[in-house]
Amino acid sequence: QTPRLPLFHVVSCQTLSGETAMSSNFPAEATLVDLESKMKSSLKWLQLEFVSENGTVNTSEPLKAYRTLNAKKVPFSSLPSIDRQKCRRCGGEKISYHRTVEWCKMNGDAG
Repeated sequence: QTPRLPLFHVVSCQTLSGETAMSSNFPAEATLVDLESKMKSSLKWLQLEFVSENGTVNTSEPLKAYRTLNAKKVPFSSLPSIDRQKCRRCGGEKISYHRTVEWCKMNGDAG
């Protein structure tokens, strides 16, 4: 008899001290992209990467390929470029700015 694949995966994220930081169920066909999205929203991480004993893991891989996996929060300073469409502090996408130019002439007229 062929063993049945689980209909879903139970994922539990723990801190280094062993406390549960997040727990969730995923469908059997879920990928690490799904886990990444859940972790970003639940843990309020803007950027993370998955790491196994073989190095950094591609997020397109299936969740079922891993029994244990480490995720690390990527600090802003190590991001390759600045995303000008998303706020680095809160993750919001409604960014606006107001540019003010002040000037002063030698005769005292100000702008």
